[in-house]
Amino acid sequence: LPIYPHNLGAIVRVCAHFGAAAVLLAGSEGGVSTSMLRTAEGGGEWVEVLGVEPGPAPLLAARAAGFRLIATAARAPHDLHARRLPQRTLILLGSESHGLSPALAQLADESVRIPGTGKLDSLNVACACSVLLSEYWRAHPAASA
Repeated sequence: LPIYPHNLGAIVRVCAHFGAAAVLLAGSEGGVSTSMLRTAEGGGEWVEVLGVEPGPAPLLAARAAGFRLIATAARAPHDLHARRLPQRTLILLGSESHGLSPALAQLADESVRIPGTGKLDSLNVACACSVLLSEYWRAHPAASA
């Protein structure tokens, strides 16, 4: 599913704020555009948006390179704040309407939920990214800088 330019731009902006090096974007739909760069407010200068092939291959390559794959889900068994995110983490974010595909969610080494009131099932994908990267920053400030 394509990602909307304003969501991608907001994610890139959050990534730049918290020191993430790159955003991996599956497929060729909805990549870097002027609309995305406007929303990123300069974040595009600090964060690479890398198109990767859809499916498990890029995730398996990241795991082989030493990254832990952390998925997000509203009903995940682990609270994001209950344990420290690993230093070499790749965060998997799904679409707002459908979440991660079951196949990609099953590839994750761990699945976490963002705690909240439970009044809503999920956050906007860029808001979820912000919460996750803030927690990563808290756990690894030197690695994020």
